[in-house]
Amino acid sequence: MKNKKIHAPFTQQKPFTEVLHGIEISDQYRWLEADSKERIGWIAAQNNYTNNRLKRIKGRPRMRSRLKELLMVDTIGPPGVYDGSIFYYKNKNMVRQI
Repeated sequence: MKNKKIHAPFTQQKPFTEVLHGIEISDQYRWLEADSKERIGWIAAQNNYTNNRLKRIKGRPRMRSRLKELLMVDTIGPPGVYDGSIFYYKNKNMVRQI
């Protein structure tokens, strides 16, 4: 059985031009910055495409397990001064979502 080819979703370009500090800027993808049903649909299509591609990777569960193991680390944030005292944050065995 041959794998069905999965095509990336089409991303529409819409003309948009604005002038900032005297410079004309064109951005055909500005519509992706707006809160709209169209953008939400585009994101869902992109996520579906990505997930379908990732499902096909052999050994993915093993890779996920190994990544979780590698990401299980203590983290310490940069120091900061608050009310004359120096603080930092520390998380033990932080696992990022993968």
